[in-house]
Amino acid sequence: MLRHFTHLKLKGGWEMSNNDAAYILGIDPGPESCGYAVVGKGGEYLRGGEASLEYLTGVVFTSRCSVAIETMAPRGQPTGHNIIDTAMVIGRLWQAAVDRGLDVYRVPRQNYMQRICGTHKGGDAALRRALKLRGAPDSMLRAGSHVRAAYAVALYVVDAERLALRLKGTWPAAGR
Repeated sequence: MLRHFTHLKLKGGWEMSNNDAAYILGIDPGPESCGYAVVGKGGEYLRGGEASLEYLTGVVFTSRCSVAIETMAPRGQPTGHNIIDTAMVIGRLWQAAVDRGLDVYRVPRQNYMQRICGTHKGGDAALRRALKLRGAPDSMLRAGSHVRAAYAVALYVVDAERLALRLKGTWPAAGR
């Protein structure tokens, strides 16, 4: 099932459907390779790196994950071959996940940057600082910018799931 997060505000009984998934696979797609981060349901970084599309869809996708893919938003600028190639990779990732029956979350960059950094205009340095403040492990912070972006995409989905559970009344309150 495809989910498109435009805001973390959840309206009218919306809830996450694959709560039994053991982890979230965040992906920052690129025309040549994709950054990925495997994140537990509590937001803990498990592993990450850069990999080919074939590796991600053949090895990393499992029945125990939800997939969060960074997507592009219209920018009103000319589009080059790299952007078109990246859009094609996003489509292939989405189709591979749907074919396996996984939940897929499309997360535009400005949305996760706003949530993680507090501004949608931040670059990689701002994202690195914000992830460090959230307690990201050094191994992830030293990884490439694509891995950090993939981690932020996955954290965005973790935050949305937590919010959905709080609104539903099933998330344990602090101190319980």
